[in-house]
Amino acid sequence: MVAEYAAAFAAMGVAGWVLWVVGQAIAARLAYPGDIEWMEGATLVSAMRARDGLPLYGAPAGDYIPFIYPPLYAWIVGALAHVFPLGYALGRSVSVASTLVAGGALVFGARREGASWPLALSTLGLFAACWDDSGTFYDLCRTDALSLALMAWAVVLTPLPSPRATIAGGVLLAVAFTAKQHVALLGLPMLAWVWRTHGRERAKLFVLASVVPAVLFLAGMSVATGGDFLKWLILVPAAHGQTLARLIPGAQIEVWRAMPLTMTGVLLAATWVWKRSYWAMIAGMTLMIVSIMRGHTGGYVNVLIPMFWVECLLPVVAASAWGGPRARAAAGIVIALQLAIWRLDTGRFWDKVRAGLPISTAWAGAQLDPQRYVPTAGDEANVRKLVDEIAKLPDPVLIPHAPFYAVMAGKRTSFALITLWDIDHVHGAFKGDVAGIDAAIAHDFRSAVLPDDKLGHGFAEGWMKKGPIGARDPSTRTGWPVRLKYVYLPNPE
Repeated sequence: MVAEYAAAFAAMGVAGWVLWVVGQAIAARLAYPGDIEWMEGATLVSAMRARDGLPLYGAPAGDYIPFIYPPLYAWIVGALAHVFPLGYALGRSVSVASTLVAGGALVFGARREGASWPLALSTLGLFAACWDDSGTFYDLCRTDALSLALMAWAVVLTPLPSPRATIAGGVLLAVAFTAKQHVALLGLPMLAWVWRTHGRERAKLFVLASVVPAVLFLAGMSVATGGDFLKWLILVPAAHGQTLARLIPGAQIEVWRAMPLTMTGVLLAATWVWKRSYWAMIAGMTLMIVSIMRGHTGGYVNVLIPMFWVECLLPVVAASAWGGPRARAAAGIVIALQLAIWRLDTGRFWDKVRAGLPISTAWAGAQLDPQRYVPTAGDEANVRKLVDEIAKLPDPVLIPHAPFYAVMAGKRTSFALITLWDIDHVHGAFKGDVAGIDAAIAHDFRSAVLPDDKLGHGFAEGWMKKGPIGARDPSTRTGWPVRLKYVYLPNPE
């Protein structure tokens, strides 16, 4: 008992340090008035349309091309924008709140598996330690954190014995589906477990609580959009294809690399697989989901977040399966050690050791700094200068890499480049509409702000470079790197 609590408090202590470091970085980014990741602004444009009652799903146009995600995040941010100013701080606040809710589910799940309070709280440190492995998407203007919060509580409530918990788990899974569609697949292991544990009638209850609301949502959205919603949700991403190396073994290696000590410890305590079959099924299905999403053309590491969350519970699940205070002490030790090496770039560390440097020097020189994801005061000043410069350009402004900057400058919206990429596939559902976007680029816009003239779609032939932007636009801090550099004007006809 003493060893168990000593290990748990040690893990909680190191977790506190990780949470403090990551929390500082997140707090410093919250009110930054520009794109930390290049799709943030496009997401805010969707929220603005939701606020203004404009359609989110329809035919592509020069001022807006829909996303391939369900609308819940845009709806929530758009609704809040009736009370608070619409901007990056509002969008990120929703994601931060969602991440905290997901953390609450993590602690709840750990306690249900028999972990002491300090051991359960230490799992929050594990999740914080995956912030940079996720591309730092926990606090961005993206739907990932909101989807995770709903998914997490659905997963931890469903195995409880109460019928009310079954209903709550099913409803939350259905709501999570309205934030990000791939979570629906988790309903399969959840349903299998409910059926096996509580019988067919309880399984029917879960289906009524999860599948029925999801189907009604799909039907309602399909009718409201004239069938376009299902095209954006299913047919458009289906045309993208897979990158095999990321599908397998890339995603699995990335998942293991995020928490190597934790995952190795869990695999050594393999009895959790058969003694805690619910979590085995959840982990297996989640790994399959994130692998498919990572392999998806354009898939980024943010899609791994649900598996990171599940991984944080596995040491506690393994200890519960193994049974006894010694197993819980071992879980605490593994978590503490994993958190202690959180900022260590192991590849860089061993390179320095092999180069003959002392271990202490190699350790100090191989530390990752979360502050590299935090924009500076100079970045903030340059974003404001850039917006002022955009305000002086002829309207509408083509700025597909950062469309919300046009909104901040009082201009008409521009489509987002990522959404144009989504539809520009040979067998895509909206491939025929790409010609309309090309026409808009050629004739509708009166000025453009881009990194270079490599946009394609006739841009290089139809536009001329006016010169560099006056502000030194900062690069995005995560995701696909974007730095706006030049102002363009249409070629004289």
